[in-house]
Amino acid sequence: MDLSLKTLFMSIGSLGSKLLKLLAALILLGVISYFGFKGWEYKSELDENAHHAELQAQEQKRFAVLSRHLATYAPLMVGTSSLGFIQAGNGKTTFEILMGEDYSALLTAIGKSKQMVYVGPQILGVGCASEDCLSTQAAFVIDPTLGKVYAAITEDGKPIYYGLVDGSPIPPAFEKWNGFQKMEASR
Repeated sequence: MDLSLKTLFMSIGSLGSKLLKLLAALILLGVISYFGFKGWEYKSELDENAHHAELQAQEQKRFAVLSRHLATYAPLMVGTSSLGFIQAGNGKTTFEILMGEDYSALLTAIGKSKQMVYVGPQILGVGCASEDCLSTQAAFVIDPTLGKVYAAITEDGKPIYYGLVDGSPIPPAFEKWNGFQKMEASR
């Protein structure tokens, strides 16, 4: 009996050793799978960020081309409706890119628009919201010499400027706009 008990313990020990080795192999496989998945996830995120950056660069190039094109023919549009200008053709596309999700806010804020006018070498388009002309106003400036397009919307009486590079001065034509104030914020 001693011999059979000894062989039973040895076979249980051998089975336990094999189970521990199997468990260690499964844990190792799990760890390798986890790090493989995390590596794939990281690579996917990097690829997605690179794709997003590439799309953003393409959009900036497209905006630069559209802005130059718009600035080329904008002098022919002086005297026309500011709202009509930003709602049609290249004006619409250019301002949609410039404003992003705030494009509809621009349309609302410039709903009651005035004619586009020259202010020095720049072209100014202005308007206000049809229902609240005192607090909600918008303006845009086109600089034909630089091929640049800028916009501004008042929010709680303070203008938010679009198209300005950080640290760049506000185009002088904005000073003729009723909602003009020194720069509070830019997007």
